Amino acid sequence: MSFPEIAGGFVRALSALVLALPAAAQDDANVTPGPGSVSLPRGAAARALDEVERGTTALAFTHAWPPWSDRSASGWGGEPTWRRWVELLRAERAAAEPDPARRAELARVARLQDRHGDAWSHFAAAAAEPGWLVTLLPLFVPGIPAELAGASAALPDGVLLRPSLPPSDVPGAGLRQLAGTRVEALSFRVGAAEARLALSVERDGLEIELVHLAGGPARVRVAAPVPRGIEPGLLFADWEKRPGPLAPVEFLLSAEEPEHTLWLTFHPPRDHLPSPPLELLRTPRAERGILLVSPGGDEPHLLACAHALAELFEIPCELRAAEYVPAPGLEPLVVRLGTDPDGERRLVHWLGYAERHFLGLPGR
Repeated sequence: MSFPEIAGGFVRALSALVLALPAAAQDDANVTPGPGSVSLPRGAAARALDEVERGTTALAFTHAWPPWSDRSASGWGGEPTWRRWVELLRAERAAAEPDPARRAELARVARLQDRHGDAWSHFAAAAAEPGWLVTLLPLFVPGIPAELAGASAALPDGVLLRPSLPPSDVPGAGLRQLAGTRVEALSFRVGAAEARLALSVERDGLEIELVHLAGGPARVRVAAPVPRGIEPGLLFADWEKRPGPLAPVEFLLSAEEPEHTLWLTFHPPRDHLPSPPLELLRTPRAERGILLVSPGGDEPHLLACAHALAELFEIPCELRAAEYVPAPGLEPLVVRLGTDPDGERRLVHWLGYAERHFLGLPGR
């Protein structure tokens, strides 16, 4: 059996479990119950999910995307993966209406790159085919990793969960729009345990709650997401300070220790990424082009990204080292990526900008 078949079987099994569980009463006026045991803030994503009927069959993806951290020639360091992204965007822009299958693929890519708002936007746009929503849902809440997908309904013991930030109908939502929102998976299986996961965003930090509901013990690793426009501060697990604010934290869920909490504090950004309204942007003319500037100027994934952007917008796009000085004349659109982890966040930010601009979607 191929990896996509195994992954598709796992997602279908987990999604069916999520949708089959009874809905819990909600006291928070900000939360609208989704089908089964998932709740989201009110908005387009929640409305799309509310229309999914119980028993809806999940659909299977035919291809797997490499993890965003894979910078090899067969991953994001090579041309084929970027070309697939470009072809999806071109086909979607040419369509009269959003295509659910394409939007589901674009949602997967956005989740891999931690572009939470873009991923939820594509999720809602796939609503015409509810099966895709059933397939996508576990990737958002509780945040299963596609690369660890198995064939059983229960997540494997020790699984790494990366729950998504809550959705927002404000394009390019940052902390101001997300503060006070919450997403929750009221029940899912991991190892021998039945568990609950909730993620809440406040103005000064983000909290992830894990609760053991029933069954035997299970290990769960959790990594906190970071809202756009802020810097991660301090990380606490069960009130104990941990090194590395973005490092995954492992918890042992058991009847003896049923409740665990992860808390990430927020810091103001050291510098602000440009975020002009998309409707004011224009694709640079061919004689200007786009210039990606990185520390080395030779990173394989950035070189492949430059080629993809050149193909997408049909204008020159080049990668240069930080000390590069443009020649006299019309200055290109310069995107300075800096060093890790700042460079990664900048790259993801600009990829989201390019995608939304190309598709004519609103947002910053």
